[in-house]
Amino acid sequence: MAPAKIGRRGTVYSATRIHQAAAGFFVPFDAGYVDIEGGLRVFAHLGGSLAPGATVALEIGTIKTDKEGSARSGPIYRTAPGAKNST
Repeated sequence: MAPAKIGRRGTVYSATRIHQAAAGFFVPFDAGYVDIEGGLRVFAHLGGSLAPGATVALEIGTIKTDKEGSARSGPIYRTAPGAKNST
């Protein structure tokens, strides 16, 4: 397997709100599939209630806390700068 560059922007394919999660995750949170530049579809946290078709950009942000209460980061797709998304 070789590393591959992928885009940081994409389009929400589908989304849902999670109300129950494993210990440490902030609930509720939004998650969904995002079609990213380069032809890949990924499942990730979404920054807010985003409708299918919304233009998003990748950020790294806090998605949970560990047993000691320390923040843990991961990928979050949020509304892309300049995008006019409807919810």
